[in-house]
Amino acid sequence: MGSVDHRESGERFAQVFTDAVARSGMTLQELRGALRERDVPVSIATLSYWRSGRSIPARERSLKALEELERVLHVGAGQLTGALPSDALQRWDVVKAAGVDEQGKALLDAMGLTLRGQLHNEFLHDVVVSAVDGTQVETTTQLLRAAVDGLDRVPMAFRMNFLEDPPPLITAVAGCELGRVVQLDDEGLQVGELLLPRPLAVGERCLLEYRLDWEYPQDLPEGGFSRVLPEPVEHYALEVRLPSRPLRANYRSLPNDYQGVHSPDALERPLDPSTHMVHVFADAPAGLHEVQWQARELREGEVLPW
Repeated sequence: MGSVDHRESGERFAQVFTDAVARSGMTLQELRGALRERDVPVSIATLSYWRSGRSIPARERSLKALEELERVLHVGAGQLTGALPSDALQRWDVVKAAGVDEQGKALLDAMGLTLRGQLHNEFLHDVVVSAVDGTQVETTTQLLRAAVDGLDRVPMAFRMNFLEDPPPLITAVAGCELGRVVQLDDEGLQVGELLLPRPLAVGERCLLEYRLDWEYPQDLPEGGFSRVLPEPVEHYALEVRLPSRPLRANYRSLPNDYQGVHSPDALERPLDPSTHMVHVFADAPAGLHEVQWQARELREGEVLPW
């Protein structure tokens, strides 16, 4: 694919890290708590990716957490950091040098992936389930048609709303396996790939399902879900399930063309607040599709971001 195989190069680190965790007898939840107490928070998703070899610490903040992990796990200084590939800090510098709007594309390019021209999304169904404890589970089902011969993976790209937000835990549910995952904490970016069972020929279809598990602070005044479509989708269904009826809800669409230029046909309208909201589109345009909701009354000093 013309890029460094992130998973293979992380195998040595993953083995060293896995062995150290096993010897300690600690769970990933306990490790997360210990790191949080040391003011270097790392999500369970990130720790899980490090342990599986799908991702490696590659930014300054992650390396600081790794040094604390050596103390928590009672291993020698440098045992974990020394297991990293020699280019761990430099390999994604091209992404950091790019402008904010171009960083996602730059990261995909560095991994040899592209969001455009490889496949057609015939059907997309997003189910968002938000819970009172701050967790949000987003399950996606897609019917894809290959636009090129040899398509064997589907890329995903995410940008966190805030740098302190933990990245989601990606789980392949059906029709695919999780491949490489690259997280750039300092830029709030995460890119992953879903591996198909076999390469597809032009015109062949595949049905796949994956899940994202997010951890947000409890008792936020608002919530939301955003989907950016790189190309139009023939049929798109967006379903939101909430633990209680929101005070209000809003849908926003910001279409763009194939070059990413926003269209003047932006749409924003209120939704009927409900614990189960469904929005169905035929020929959904490329661009942003977003649902936001207000969960409770605002307190002094709080404002909604929309």
